[in-house]
Amino acid sequence: MKAIVQLAKRFQTVLIALITVLGLTSFSGVAFATGPQVYLTPSSGLYQVGNSIAVQVRENSNGTAVNSAQAGITYPSSLQLVSINGAGSAFGNDVSPASTNSEVIISRFSTNSYTTDELVATVYFKVLSAGTANLSFTTSCQVNETSDCTGLGSGGSSIAITTSGSSYILENAPNNSGSLPSGNLLQIANTGSGWAGYNLTAASGGWI
Repeated sequence: MKAIVQLAKRFQTVLIALITVLGLTSFSGVAFATGPQVYLTPSSGLYQVGNSIAVQVRENSNGTAVNSAQAGITYPSSLQLVSINGAGSAFGNDVSPASTNSEVIISRFSTNSYTTDELVATVYFKVLSAGTANLSFTTSCQVNETSDCTGLGSGGSSIAITTSGSSYILENAPNNSGSLPSGNLLQIANTGSGWAGYNLTAASGGWI
């Protein structure tokens, strides 16, 4: 009987701990996504100068029916805007104004409404220089400072949202064109009877 009581108490302790963990996890999830949001993915990453970055602009209305999406995204001079691609977007109609040298402007709509996570557009950048590149949503665009630049629409009405930008580490590409180190250099090769090293820098060279 004593063993059964101890086992029951131990089970109760584990159960309480599990409920606490699940409760905290659920709370964190709700805090992160309690309502409609517009966000960027990937949210972070490491890229080399000369390479490109594909950034998806996505929305998750979390149950609210939306049929339009707008985004104003600022970016630093270390990145060059290459293109904005609407392929795969749930919002197939593009009415975006021209973007600027420091701000991406996206405005798209659909005749259908969506209530879950959807792609708005994919933005392509080229990395120009090393550093940290922060991409942030803005509420007003440079082309029209009075407009609500980032948001979601439902039947012609704007709805409240939260936003989440991104931050990338940009680094210089490794330099592989440097001079060879001084000293004896060995070339490893199979002579037919086994592996051997050949002295490339000695005046008389030869197998060793």
